[in-house]
Amino acid sequence: MDESANTQLSTDIKTSVTNLFTAAELLKPTYSTRSALGVVLQNPAVRPWSRSIVWATVMDILPTWSGWNEECDAIVKRYLDLQTHIQESGLDKDIDQQPLINVSTLSGSRACC
Repeated sequence: MDESANTQLSTDIKTSVTNLFTAAELLKPTYSTRSALGVVLQNPAVRPWSRSIVWATVMDILPTWSGWNEECDAIVKRYLDLQTHIQESGLDKDIDQQPLINVSTLSGSRACC
């Protein structure tokens, strides 16, 4: 492998690792609205969201890790519930769709009514 390929691989790995940590900060099983969760799932750092949920679960377990226990079970359940919520609300499919409203075209326009 030449030096440029190694540099590119290194950059890709750094970006991927950074994205995992960013996703763990963003993905919390406490979102109460579909729209708030949808915004988070559209963040490029969270893609693919299923991998990010696994990483966020691990990051939540790590600070208290002393072996598998009931607290770990509770953390995993919260993230499994989040995954179920994403799937049941259709967000897993909808996040790949184009936005219904392009907010960038609304800048400078006046609000109606």
